[in-house]
Amino acid sequence: MLSTYDRLVSGKRSYPVGSEIEALAKEYLSAYSGGIPRNKILPDFKIVATATIHRLDIIVSGDDRTMKSGPAKRAYGKVNAEKFYPNPGFIKLEEL
Repeated sequence: MLSTYDRLVSGKRSYPVGSEIEALAKEYLSAYSGGIPRNKILPDFKIVATATIHRLDIIVSGDDRTMKSGPAKRAYGKVNAEKFYPNPGFIKLEEL
């Protein structure tokens, strides 16, 4: 299924991580109160920041321990509310 999707959208949904995304990810990091080390959670925050800035509705992830953890979601919610960004939703691959 994913290979079919890749062929259909090849190159159409690639978002570079620029300074705006880096800055938003770092704000999530500052608001984050969980126990995952910074170097392990920052890539997740960049993914969420990219989806947020590009106003993508959902992120497909099975990463319940870091990206979809309660502390991470609270950080996204706090920062995004301050910036009037909508929060992307999270679904598992099986839900597609």
